[in-house]
Amino acid sequence: MMVYDSYQNSNIHWYGDTPTHWKTAKGKFLFKSQKDLNGELQCKDRLSLTMSGVIEKDIENNSGLNPSDFITYQIFEQDNLVFKLIDLDNKKTSRVGYVHKKGIMSSAYIRLIKNNNSVNMRYFYYQYYDLYLKYVYNYLGSGVRSTLTSNDLLDIELIIPPLEEQNKIVAYIDKKSTQIENFIQKKTRFISLLKEEKEAVINEAITKGIDKTIEFKDSGIKWLGDIPKHWEVRKLKFVAKNKTDKKLESNFKIGLENIESKTSKFIESEEVVFAEAGIEFKRGDILFGKLRPYLAKIYLTEKDGICVSEFLVLRCFEITNQYLKYLMISSKFIDIVNGSTYGSKMPRANWEFIGNTKIPLPLYEEQKQIVEYIETKLNQIDKIIDKTTKQIDFIKEYKTSLINESVSGKIKVS
Repeated sequence: MMVYDSYQNSNIHWYGDTPTHWKTAKGKFLFKSQKDLNGELQCKDRLSLTMSGVIEKDIENNSGLNPSDFITYQIFEQDNLVFKLIDLDNKKTSRVGYVHKKGIMSSAYIRLIKNNNSVNMRYFYYQYYDLYLKYVYNYLGSGVRSTLTSNDLLDIELIIPPLEEQNKIVAYIDKKSTQIENFIQKKTRFISLLKEEKEAVINEAITKGIDKTIEFKDSGIKWLGDIPKHWEVRKLKFVAKNKTDKKLESNFKIGLENIESKTSKFIESEEVVFAEAGIEFKRGDILFGKLRPYLAKIYLTEKDGICVSEFLVLRCFEITNQYLKYLMISSKFIDIVNGSTYGSKMPRANWEFIGNTKIPLPLYEEQKQIVEYIETKLNQIDKIIDKTTKQIDFIKEYKTSLINESVSGKIKVS
């Protein structure tokens, strides 16, 4: 990339040197903060500031926090900037947005409009967004100041290139951002397809086995379909027991939040607080999350402990615990269990239904072979997912660097 011929100290410590012919000034010399309330409900196009920028939101949508009506909301015009500079202790939330159309948003937000014709609002959106990426607002609002006012915002020093260069920088960042977002969308979709492939691998292996040359028979069970002819079909309660022994204390406690949905991975967290005695489990037991079974919170325990009562604790005796884990985490099994909770405001599976669910039962050694096959396949897919995720992270870091270097003049946009 090209650079400018000469640089000078901007005296803005988060930007350092900038091109010699660029100026600096506080935001109040370029913008003003203005609040026009929607007092007569004259505007009904609702907008929302999100991590993905300003998006349109249905005014009838009742999800999230909503006012009793929208007369307290303020009106934003196209080409305004919007800032959410409250609760600055939270670094993982949206802060800056460019308003692409007229609409209403919360009166708690700050609205900036330009009072200077030498301003490209999208250029300054990118500069203010760069400050967000650097956590400048969080730094300025640290300590007891968890909020910045419009005066605080307008008091921040900004870099001001000539308007022609602002326009070029915006065109360059817009173009590159579109390319980057398209790349991220494709890679994200690829990861989704890989996760679907993981589900398919599990479903196929636990219902059909891994030898496709053998003879099949009708299982007589709709969700299973045809299964290998030599397999049995048993009710789950005849191969695993539901343990309900209670215990007050243990060095190892598990709550629902400790088990990742659909992956059977354990997530470290602060110590789980029990409102009552927990259910005791032994190493090798399977925990099945009853609450909202569609979340598929299934875990094969690696040591003794206690868990919250929202888990079933299953101890295997005529089936390998690893095979049962994969069977219970399969989307086919989860769909059956989840279907038993339809109509409930708080869907919760129960042992009576699960225990009486008929499952396929291969020979003991074949169960081990199926588990080995599944884990080999999942490991291969996980490696591709990990590589793709790193590509997405890398391109996001590149976009962050691109915005910073462009708005600060570290690179010269031709």
